[in-house]
Amino acid sequence: MNREHVLGGATWAPVTTLGASRTLRATTKPPGRTPLTDTAQQYFGPRYETGPTRTRGRPSTTEFGTLVPEPKPLPSLIQIGDLPGPLSLSLLVNEGIVTCLDRSCCYLNEQAEGLYGRASIVMPMVPYGAAASGGLALWVWINGHFPDALDIISNSHFRTPVYGRPLRPHQRQLDARYLMKLGRLWVTSPLWTACDLACDPTGQCNGEDIMAVLHELMERYHVSCGSCEALLSSNPRWPGHARGLDTIKRLKTIL
Repeated sequence: MNREHVLGGATWAPVTTLGASRTLRATTKPPGRTPLTDTAQQYFGPRYETGPTRTRGRPSTTEFGTLVPEPKPLPSLIQIGDLPGPLSLSLLVNEGIVTCLDRSCCYLNEQAEGLYGRASIVMPMVPYGAAASGGLALWVWINGHFPDALDIISNSHFRTPVYGRPLRPHQRQLDARYLMKLGRLWVTSPLWTACDLACDPTGQCNGEDIMAVLHELMERYHVSCGSCEALLSSNPRWPGHARGLDTIKRLKTIL
């Protein structure tokens, strides 16, 4: 007995879930691959060639539009003569955008918000071979009111003021570890700057109380009173040595 006898003589066909019969279809084979030539088979064996490989190319520049150029760096100093007029300068000062050094020059307050920005502002004012120190170094490290005099470490004397501010050189024999370079500006380290300010006989620095600025400088750069005492003790000929030690001891009791 065959399949036709069991099913009543009718030819059997598969039925889908919807009850409709459908005829089986043969599976379509992928197109055959072209065998390699005889010469290629001698080197590579009986392998087959495939069709050309299609890879996605890098999109052209036009798909992204025109490239935006990098912004120009902020200027260190702005010459007032380059501004449109005095009214524009007054507007910039009143809006807190610039700070005037004298009648010929000013700097951007945005530039002075960062450490290296302040160093770039001071760099053109410091003579070649000199280093910023005292109140000028303090302004570089913590900002604030720009000093009225420019303290530098130098063995030379300078009579010509720089942007309306006199250069005040100090002759110091500094170890290299107490000098730091920010960009192209040499400046005394926070430790040396703190000791330098502690020995100042005026008790003021950049128009502020010396104790307040010392506290901020030492706290920001992790300078301890013990390290200041050790540095001053190893330099007994430091001008204002006794005053500096007394200032550090008073600051130590406060902290």
